Amino acid sequence: MVNPKASLSVACLLGLMMMTNQTGIARSTKPSPFDGVWGGDRLQLVMSSKGGKLESDCASGAFAGPIKLAKDGSFSARGTFDDHQAGPQKADDRHNAHPARFDGRLQNGIVHLSITPVGDTKGRHYALRKDARIKLIRCY
Repeated sequence: MVNPKASLSVACLLGLMMMTNQTGIARSTKPSPFDGVWGGDRLQLVMSSKGGKLESDCASGAFAGPIKLAKDGSFSARGTFDDHQAGPQKADDRHNAHPARFDGRLQNGIVHLSITPVGDTKGRHYALRKDARIKLIRCY
């Protein structure tokens, strides 16, 4: 004879599991090959599902995510880029963050990244490798 309380508990557990998967609470997400730390050319880029943050010797930037890679590995994002100045900074100085476009391509384990602040016609180009450690020499 089946215990009705045990059957009810199993039914409740199965129902809870189905609801959890349907609402996305327990859904597993596969990390992007783009997620992680990338470095090179005096620049470090940290990518996650929330976007990217980058730092160089005398600049920093960020863009929101998630970033979707096209079939050819290319991507484009909009964010901000801030050139820092050498020497002491006043506490009340406003950062020089400008809107910028970030274009790139992940190809053969290398991210080729172009950063183009609004109003800049040339842009800056970098080649970054996953998990590459770099030493930043801050502009002081």
